[in-house]
Amino acid sequence: MPQSKEVIRQIKKTIRKKFSADGLELFFSGQAWQPNPTGFGGSDLWVTRRATKNHPWGEPENLGPTVNTGRIECEPSISADGLSLYFGSDRTGWSIWVTTRKTKDEPWEEPVNLGPTVNSGGA
Repeated sequence: MPQSKEVIRQIKKTIRKKFSADGLELFFSGQAWQPNPTGFGGSDLWVTRRATKNHPWGEPENLGPTVNTGRIECEPSISADGLSLYFGSDRTGWSIWVTTRKTKDEPWEEPVNLGPTVNSGGA
């Protein structure tokens, strides 16, 4: 497992990153962590976690095939309660999607396209 400084150094190379409100999760996208055998597409969404703000960051985890596709997922933005993750994807043309989870310990559910009220042209 890489040391916390190495994790952060690699994540700094990514396109976009977003801390959760409590500062214990860091969501990011980009190809800096790829090519990685656990990657699914051109750019995936990832998360690294820590137990407290004084603990080091853990090994980054790919959000998996429920969230990531063989296309590009990017620009993650986590809600204040940490239960909704908004992101861009070109899976059906460029659109904004959201995936939710019931608790921070639950897996992410199938993403939903936010539709034409939010998206234009790509939805």
